[in-house]
Amino acid sequence: MLHKRSDFHRKDLYEAIESGAFPKWKLCIQVIPASKEHDFEFDILDATKIWPEEQVPLQEIGELVLDRTPEEFFPEVEQVAFCTSNVVPGIGFSDDPLLQGRNFSYFDTQISRLGVNWQEVSVQDALVVVRSLIS
Repeated sequence: MLHKRSDFHRKDLYEAIESGAFPKWKLCIQVIPASKEHDFEFDILDATKIWPEEQVPLQEIGELVLDRTPEEFFPEVEQVAFCTSNVVPGIGFSDDPLLQGRNFSYFDTQISRLGVNWQEVSVQDALVVVRSLIS
């Protein structure tokens, strides 16, 4: 299939969504309280390790559903900017060296890709009114 159409996976995804066969996945997280971070035989911040589900069970927090395709590809796909340093007030960062590096590099990348006002691009806007007692 790839030799006939290089983006067959995108075409298949779009056709599935348009026909109402929405792709969906369970969204799960693993959480280790800070008080138990040293209770494991492995370094929990080692990116080469997978946390065993027997020791750190998956917690289902929702479902990801792709139920629409972009109406305007460039502003909705090309201008989206994910940045690990953007968190809601009250959330802190772990000592994970990869996360610390991403906090810097993703932010720097978005400035390089979209300019210094990248957070003001309309696709970055919250879907609901944001109210914060901190800001």
